[in-house]
Amino acid sequence: DHGNRQTSLARLGETLKALTANGDPDVLVLGDLNTMGCKDCAPEVTAAEEVAALDASAAAAHAKRVDADLMCTHYYGSRPGLLDHVLAHGAGVRAPTARAEVRGACGDLACRPLRRGEHPASLEHLSDHCPLVVEIPATHTK
Repeated sequence: DHGNRQTSLARLGETLKALTANGDPDVLVLGDLNTMGCKDCAPEVTAAEEVAALDASAAAAHAKRVDADLMCTHYYGSRPGLLDHVLAHGAGVRAPTARAEVRGACGDLACRPLRRGEHPASLEHLSDHCPLVVEIPATHTK
């Protein structure tokens, strides 16, 4: 649903503004942002182009996407993909060493495609998405 994803990204700035209205600029947005691209769009949008659009929307909202250590966060069938993201606003933007570590089956398999007959239990019984551990070092301001 590429159109709805674009609408959500367009509203990122106003959403962050509302969330920081109480004076706390530190906000993390974590979730399945479905950056899978759009084969049915004209012109076609690749997953990499959709991630780049996410980065541009985050920058326009004074936020940044926290890079994951691996380029996948889920498996669809046997293929890995990057759908889940962390956006940081405030301290996360000021901490250039912020990172997201991909764990679970994605980490164990290092994002390689699954082999025929390979079915990691966590992907089959828990979720096709893998856990992310986010680390944002403390920043001190005077």
